[in-house]
Amino acid sequence: MKPALATTSVYKPKRLAIYYGWPSVVNGAGGDTNKATEELAFFDVIVLGDGIEHPSHGDHVKTEAVIGNLRAQGKEVFGYVDMGASTQNLPIATAEQYVDEWAAMGVSGIFW
Repeated sequence: MKPALATTSVYKPKRLAIYYGWPSVVNGAGGDTNKATEELAFFDVIVLGDGIEHPSHGDHVKTEAVIGNLRAQGKEVFGYVDMGASTQNLPIATAEQYVDEWAAMGVSGIFW
């Protein structure tokens, strides 16, 4: 008598990128948002480093375009907000502001 085998679906894990640089120059994209999108589109879930959410950041506008391009391809893009007490130790109001700035850029969510 053979033992019964459980039949469950096996899911392929999503590809994750955590990128802490300027997205528009990833892997030699040189500021070209289409090339940057192409490089990052290999991944299913992309987490972008903190600071880029601020409109004053040098790559903010291009990153917003890259986020839009990736989202249009069905990718999940998360913005990072550093909540470490030993690093930035952000007041709640400041963290909320950063979340709002990421949301305005079109991210899927926040990576804390």
